[in-house]
Formats: sequence, C-alpha cells, structure tokens
Amino acid sequence: KGFNGKRALTVVEDRSGHQLPLAGLITAGTPLEAIETREMIEVPSSFVHPLNYVLRVKGDSMNGENIEDGDFVIIKKTNTAASGDPIVAYVNDEATLKKYYPAQDGIELHPQNPDYNIIHVSPNDDFRIGGIVLGVIRKY
Repeated sequence: KGFNGKRALTVVEDRSGHQLPLAGLITAGTPLEAIETREMIEVPSSFVHPLNYVLRVKGDSMNGENIEDGDFVIIKKTNTAASGDPIVAYVNDEATLKKYYPAQDGIELHPQNPDYNIIHVSPNDDFRIGGIVLGVIRKY
C-alpha cells in the first residue's frame, strides 16, 4: 500500500542488481500484439519472484495512474484481479494496460486519461488477465 491509498503504485528508483525478464511491449493506448524480447531489467529485490516480469509501456492512456510512455511496469503473472487493479489485459489476442472493472454485461477496461475511451469486453470476446501491475520503473 502506498501513501495514496491501497491501490497506489510504487515508483521504483532504487537499483539493486536484481533482475526480471523484459517480456515485451504493452500499450497504454490502443491495444496491439505484445512483442517478446530476451532483455533483463534491474529491479529492487522485493520485486524478484518467479511469477513477476517487466513490460515497457507504449502510450499515454495510463498517465493518470503515473504510468507514462516509456516506463517499465513490474507485473505479477496472475489470471485474477480485484476491481480497480491496473492489469495487463488480452482482448481478442491484443494486449493493453488498463484498470479492470467487472460489469453486469462483461468487463470494463478503464484508461486513466480522458483522451481514451473505456474498452467494453463482452462475454463473447476472448478475454484473459495476463497480470497485475506491482510497480513502475522510470528511467531518465
């Protein structure tokens, strides 16, 4: 839990020599296919876990959540999330980074930038959660 509340993200600045795999690129904007790489990214030791990985963010739809274009997000691989969690979502084989909200008629994926629309996922769509955001790494 961060100082902004129970869902606050941690901006990671400390470099410890521990690494997680950079699994690819994720859009915070219009969904696109995830791109895989074999690069490793340094992270604090508290984030090192076999289920965790890193994605580089492309786009600005999550800037209200302090996730900017070019940032790296630390992801915990899981197929479940709580309402309001920032997640990696796969919708019809396209990946995107959004906040997750279950709805009566499916799922809503909310951007954190008013320039983008909510993505409505119907029960007919192929949807899965690829993980939840644990932290953000910003390199200057």
